[in-house]
Amino acid sequence: MRHLRSLCLSSHHLILPDLEGLAFPPEHLKKLRLQRVLVKLPSWVCGLQNLTKLILSHSELKEDVFPMLEQLPKLRVLHLLFDAYIGKELACVSMEGFPQLQSLTLDSLPNLEESKGVEQGAMPCHAMPQESNH
Repeated sequence: MRHLRSLCLSSHHLILPDLEGLAFPPEHLKKLRLQRVLVKLPSWVCGLQNLTKLILSHSELKEDVFPMLEQLPKLRVLHLLFDAYIGKELACVSMEGFPQLQSLTLDSLPNLEESKGVEQGAMPCHAMPQESNH
């Protein structure tokens, strides 16, 4: 699993199994898609230095994931879809956050009221968020 490049985890059950205890996180992973309730993003995700694309859907994350994800040096595409995040605010904490991000989609996140830092110079590659809360 260490040499895995792309991973999609989905579940017919409401909740994905606990991913925190993954013995050997796939360090060469470039694309990751997690579909279903996670509640909390596994801490090893922030160590995926080669990750270029991350899609989260139906995850129901309660904590702001931007502080963890903005440090991923090669992340170019980030999609938070269909209740991936159920909090009210997402905030870039660092002006150097998301150094390579080119595409940010925030779709069907009905509780989201504000995304801070996105308009204030964070994301040097100027990813313009596509927001929709239908």
